Amino acid sequence: MKSLVGFLALASLGISGAAVAQPGDHVRIGDAELVPKVILGSHYRTNAYLMESNEEAGVALMLVPSAELKLDGQDVKLDLGAGYQLRKYMSSQLSNLDRFRDGNFKIDLGLMPKSIIGFDLQENFRSSSRESEAWYSETTALITHLRNDLSGAVAFHPGGALEADAGGHFSFDDYNVPAGANIDNNANYNSRLGYGPAASFKWRFFPRTAVLLNASMDWFKWNNNLVNIQSGAGQTTTEYGSYLGLPDGTLLTVSGGLRGRFTERVAIGLVLGYNKAIYDEQTVIDDGLNEPEAAGDIDVSSGFGTDSTGLDNLLASASIEYSLSETHRVVLGYDRGIEDSYFTNYVLHNYMFLRYHVLLGTRLGVGAEGGLSLEGFRGEVARDDVVVRARLNGTYAANEWLAVGTGVWWDRRVSADGIAAIEYDDVQVNLNLTFTY
Repeated sequence: MKSLVGFLALASLGISGAAVAQPGDHVRIGDAELVPKVILGSHYRTNAYLMESNEEAGVALMLVPSAELKLDGQDVKLDLGAGYQLRKYMSSQLSNLDRFRDGNFKIDLGLMPKSIIGFDLQENFRSSSRESEAWYSETTALITHLRNDLSGAVAFHPGGALEADAGGHFSFDDYNVPAGANIDNNANYNSRLGYGPAASFKWRFFPRTAVLLNASMDWFKWNNNLVNIQSGAGQTTTEYGSYLGLPDGTLLTVSGGLRGRFTERVAIGLVLGYNKAIYDEQTVIDDGLNEPEAAGDIDVSSGFGTDSTGLDNLLASASIEYSLSETHRVVLGYDRGIEDSYFTNYVLHNYMFLRYHVLLGTRLGVGAEGGLSLEGFRGEVARDDVVVRARLNGTYAANEWLAVGTGVWWDRRVSADGIAAIEYDDVQVNLNLTFTY
């Protein structure tokens, strides 16, 4: 297995002059370092479809090969990575939850990183899936999100403690749902284009402490501003009618704060900001001209013209980390912000968490997390959810190239508005082997 992983990594690069290292030492290619990795694992889910009732339990096998190439040179700094995830359920009744399309690819390229003026280019592609209640689907019961984000910036390094950059980004999002979930029997739910400028500033006033300032503007446009949610001709199965309005819009974010280690035991992060989501309801109205039968659903009072207001515009991130010892660490944190949603205007999240990490001996690490998230969806779909999360993970480093990991996770979603259809409980037990060359 070890030899096979190393051979495939070298052969895929097509570089004959690479130095072959021992397992766990990674692979040196000139000044670059290649880290191939394979995860073999399995998990047991008590509620595979995330149903409010009639839960289905199941066991799935998982294969996750990945590789990362890093180079830190005088003129070029490169971080290149790619991975693929395959997940197969043992029961044929759960085969519509099998994952074959999940993966990621990233490039983080810095040109002249040690010069006064440099350039940064980032490319991030990810295909991710999550379960839905479409147990009846013959093909897939997954909601798949494809995202590609390309960004570039001019970086300013005047020396010492100051860093600044300014540039922009272009993004593409594509959402696919179970084909039987809509009248058109079409898996492609919607897609979105986004673009805009961004700038950041960092000042390190202590060796391990920095002041941060960030600003960005994102304009986004949906392919369909009016989505048909009928399950059949003239059949309305939800309280939202036969069509959902998804307006084009703008998201503005400005934030500032500091992060750093103030003592040997205490690290603090505090970032406050303003984020504003503004939506153009006219784009929904104009799209409705192409759907005469949707005339009864195109009413701004239904909520698709909702902009973020009041405290929804407050962005905040705070954490305090306390090191009980060199091997014990506790983190208390809070995160708040808004983002555009694919089925309503935007979602506001408030996440509070407590994390604990401990290293037992030299090879066994244990981590735990408990969190509470308050999620407010605003737009034509308007609701408030409470999400409880608990995680307990353990990792044993058997040697330099093999680690054994296990964990027990619990997720619970509850509707603050009494919408039973979106509520569920799910317990997941994981076991995996990680081979690193």
